[in-house]
Amino acid sequence: MKMLEEVTNDIRVISNEIFKYANVNTALMLDANRGRAVTVKAMLKLGVNPFKKNKAGQTAADVARQSKYLELANLIEGKEETAPAGKSRGK
Repeated sequence: MKMLEEVTNDIRVISNEIFKYANVNTALMLDANRGRAVTVKAMLKLGVNPFKKNKAGQTAADVARQSKYLELANLIEGKEETAPAGKSRGK
């Protein structure tokens, strides 16, 4: 678990630097777009900011919702306790 925390922390640091200079999607947004519930949940647990916005003004939840990952969007917004399994898309 410690290795996962270290990797996720590295992702958070890199994501923050990319966002700071390029104002593009964060790692959380990229994984939300792909429906990667396991990594999204891990990043949220380790304190990644889910409220950052990309150039289009979208948060990670907005990106997930746009890609039809409605349960994942709810998880990011704190409206759901558990992550959805796999890549199932909401209706």
